[in-house]
Amino acid sequence: MQRTKIIPNQNTAIKKRAPLQETSVITGVSFFSAAYTNTKRKGMRIMLSIDTISAEELDAYVGRQDAVIIDLRDAEEYERSHVKTAVNIPYEEIQRCRRFPKDKLLVLYCSRGSSSLFAARELMKMGYTVKSVVGGIRCYRGSNLYFSNVHSKIKK
Repeated sequence: MQRTKIIPNQNTAIKKRAPLQETSVITGVSFFSAAYTNTKRKGMRIMLSIDTISAEELDAYVGRQDAVIIDLRDAEEYERSHVKTAVNIPYEEIQRCRRFPKDKLLVLYCSRGSSSLFAARELMKMGYTVKSVVGGIRCYRGSNLYFSNVHSKIKK
């Protein structure tokens, strides 16, 4: 396995391929720019990537005792529709996730998937195991979608 090593060279950085050493730890599934730095070793940072799941895979986490599904949208959007068993913690209040035990898997979704990636990065830095739903709730077509009565009212 190869790892890209950034070596500073005056005003530019040159990418150089270096073999992955045994002491390096890499986890997760690669997802384009979803990597973040976790630890320093010999002046370098090791890149870890955020685990992602497709919207279709979200149903597998509904009702699991070892997982918490978190809807990162605002309260109004959550009230209109959300995945069953999901708790609403708006992205701006992501620090509230500290109340969850670190042995729980946190499954995050938002509207389109970008906010959940940023939140996943922050929660991983706090020591949580996190998965982010690619494409957000807009891509979800499963059977566990809850709609409120407000959603079905006809506007006059």
